[in-house]
Amino acid sequence: MFNGSAANESVCVKGFDSITFAMGTSATAWNLWLVSALSNGTNTQFAKRSLPEEPQHHALEKRQATSLIPVWEQAFNETLNQSLYGVYPNPFQGYTPSATADQETLYLVDGSESGQTIPLWPLLQPARGLDLIIAWTASGETYPNNWQNGTDLIDTANAAATSGLKFPKVPSSAATFVDQGLNLLPTFFGCYEDDVPLVSFHTSDLRLIRRYYIWQTPR
Repeated sequence: MFNGSAANESVCVKGFDSITFAMGTSATAWNLWLVSALSNGTNTQFAKRSLPEEPQHHALEKRQATSLIPVWEQAFNETLNQSLYGVYPNPFQGYTPSATADQETLYLVDGSESGQTIPLWPLLQPARGLDLIIAWTASGETYPNNWQNGTDLIDTANAAATSGLKFPKVPSSAATFVDQGLNLLPTFFGCYEDDVPLVSFHTSDLRLIRRYYIWQTPR
């Protein structure tokens, strides 16, 4: 594609509608695992994997990381970039409003590398005009129980504020999010705000969290 039209109408690009390739792209954070290993941890991983209380055994050793590169190159006939990213022809090449108009190829990774595990960003675009967004998260931000603490929602709110997109107010920190019990029950954000989408926030561990607190309550 170039400027919204087929650059060569006699050639058909195939393989990019594969669900396995799409799922692999959306879940790949291997690039940052490798960077962290090669830098001996001095270049930290994305927010979901660099929490201070998370044990070090989750990090790859440099030897382990580098040994995988030639294996993938030989087994799958991949270049280094192909093993680190989901590599796609850029459908927006030459399209003037696009920030990637001058790039022939797009290198895609797991969206949670930006801290936004829930893919809310496309839903916040003004052209969609959504009234309600259901946000469900299963990412584990806390050690050792891997419960959710609202980090992904907070990061999206911060990014939206920076970009001028409308998003309901949420607590500014994960500690406040948890202290207010917003991860214990389905929670609506934006109920008393004008001109923002209503966000219904759900976590995957509601019953487990509630049972844990019941068990911990003195009888």
